[in-house]
Amino acid sequence: MRQVEEKRRLGALAAAFVEDDDTVFFDCGTTTPYIIESIPEERVFTAVCYSLNTFLALQEKPHCEVILCGGVFKPSNSIYTPIGRSNELDYIRPNKAFISAAGVSIQHGVSCFNFDELLMKHQAMERSEQNILVADSSKFDRVRPAAIAPLARFNMLITDALPSQAFIDFCLDADVELVV
Repeated sequence: MRQVEEKRRLGALAAAFVEDDDTVFFDCGTTTPYIIESIPEERVFTAVCYSLNTFLALQEKPHCEVILCGGVFKPSNSIYTPIGRSNELDYIRPNKAFISAAGVSIQHGVSCFNFDELLMKHQAMERSEQNILVADSSKFDRVRPAAIAPLARFNMLITDALPSQAFIDFCLDADVELVV
């Protein structure tokens, strides 16, 4: 896996925002397990996920109630996609949603490679009180085929290195908190 140290650092930064009694949506992706790994063992929280690797990391947390959104398993990215029109997220309102991405662009927004991930990402962002984008600096100025959301839809952007001045200015103007 590329950029392991950056992902581990991102995970620690993001995990600091998980508080006792939170209900947190955890997206799929290679950074997400590092977020979970960094959450203190004594933290009491509820986690919602739709990814096998995320679920496997969450089950190790002794005070975490895990809700796995089910459906058809997609082995290419280890996620479950809903079979019908409804899923577990219809009944849950997370405090926070940690969203991962493969591309972050001021002009074209936040994107990923897999269209199968979009339903859960969109629904989690719609229902969550706070949307947190976690993306290492290699994702900046990249556009991928599956559109997640405009960058301004996020309350916070957690990354491993200070982005360009254009990104900093955009985040200030759009009220997106930048955490490095």
